[in-house]
Amino acid sequence: MHQPMHHYAAFGLHIASELELGDLPAGPEAADTTVRFGAIAPRTDTLPLCEQRRVAVDDGAVTIYWDGFGAVRIAGGTDIVIDRAPGIDEGFYRQVVQNMAVGVALHQRGTLTLHGSAVALAGGAVGFVGWKGAGKSTATSALFARGYPLVTDDVMAIDTAPATPRVMPGVPSMKLWPESVQAALDEDPATLPALFATTEKRIRDVADRFVTSPRPLRRIYVLEYGGDAPAIQPLAPAEALIALVSQSYALRFLGNRGADGTHFRHCQRLASQGLVARLTRPRNLNLLDAMADAIEDDLARAIAP
Repeated sequence: MHQPMHHYAAFGLHIASELELGDLPAGPEAADTTVRFGAIAPRTDTLPLCEQRRVAVDDGAVTIYWDGFGAVRIAGGTDIVIDRAPGIDEGFYRQVVQNMAVGVALHQRGTLTLHGSAVALAGGAVGFVGWKGAGKSTATSALFARGYPLVTDDVMAIDTAPATPRVMPGVPSMKLWPESVQAALDEDPATLPALFATTEKRIRDVADRFVTSPRPLRRIYVLEYGGDAPAIQPLAPAEALIALVSQSYALRFLGNRGADGTHFRHCQRLASQGLVARLTRPRNLNLLDAMADAIEDDLARAIAP
């Protein structure tokens, strides 16, 4: 028996979902991607375990399995099926759909999708990409604390068709470790809900300071740790291309198949526009203000007439 559909808009998609995705803005009933509950056949072969999940790719569909937590299957960028496990917090599936599943669906649809976050700044969007733990959400929240609205967190979808690429608005919330909530936002993490029951990460709703329309891309910062103070270095097109290709959102689930020809061409186009820089900073949350200062100064120089 089908459940009632809820309708949302995010990342340039119109989503009809049987699972309530309360974090997402409301959207029209005409949907191009559907989220539904259903049975997913268990694997009879052995899949390697990667970050507590197993991933299978068959006939263009991607299925992600968690031992004891069910599975999700994403096919053609249009169909997302959730196979729930008994007793699991619904918040787990909500986060899986809003991030992993939608990120893979966007990749399947041919959208440039990076593992990154972005804020509205300098008359457009400023994004942060990097490997897991590089501090993307922390950098975003440090600028959010200065009054810059959120564009997206964790999944950054970019429309490269216009002369100036555009970042699509994502989910109006940020996912942060407790120490980052305290350092970047100066808020008590205990007052924020956990992302889901099995993690210490917190979710910070930002619906009051969130953009709802695409923003022109001004800069992408590739985050790395190092040095005694924040430093920014523009990347030449060849370096920028390598950095962007490696930060494909789907790379996390598909391995090298996540950096396919379409993704490569999108990255090539973006890398040629001189919008990518390396941001190196120390592992010191007390220097977040210095990092934000460096970003504002860099943008002021980059967009100066």
